[in-house]
Amino acid sequence: MGSLTDNLLALAKFDSGLKMEIEQAIPLGPLLQRVNSEFGELAEQNQVTLIMNLEKDLRVDCNQLAIERLLRNLLHNSIRYTPAGGLIELILRDRSNMESRGGAEITIRDTGIGINPQDLPHIFERFYRSDGARRRDGGGSGLGLSICQSIVKNHGGTIDIQSERGRGTCVTIWLPYS
Repeated sequence: MGSLTDNLLALAKFDSGLKMEIEQAIPLGPLLQRVNSEFGELAEQNQVTLIMNLEKDLRVDCNQLAIERLLRNLLHNSIRYTPAGGLIELILRDRSNMESRGGAEITIRDTGIGINPQDLPHIFERFYRSDGARRRDGGGSGLGLSICQSIVKNHGGTIDIQSERGRGTCVTIWLPYS
């Protein structure tokens, strides 16, 4: 219940139009390493391999706590929906040549159960949970991806999810350099 309340409060803040406090030149490498290490034990318990590939240490102006929340949510989902023996990759790349302002690209790619094609257009909707996600092992509230999308939009970035049922999911986040 506390988690649901926390998630609803976060969405209410985003909806209110209040801008989150942005810190200047936050190094993403150490932030990704910290979040990655937090999930190492959970990945091991679930017999999932978690690897990280940092192209180089990139810096973006961002709200560090919000970006950590974004990454925690996405990694938790990947671990939860990747069967034993699966693989999750956390990748950080410089995409200066891809966008006019340049930016950092964070990719989380897994070999999990994937998302049904009919569910993909709805995954960022609040309280939406695909039938495949309705499990009895403490499923979420259906707010996590809505929060992720709000965090990325509040940073002027983009989030895209590509998935194929039975083959895994790839989440790509682009955050602009200032």
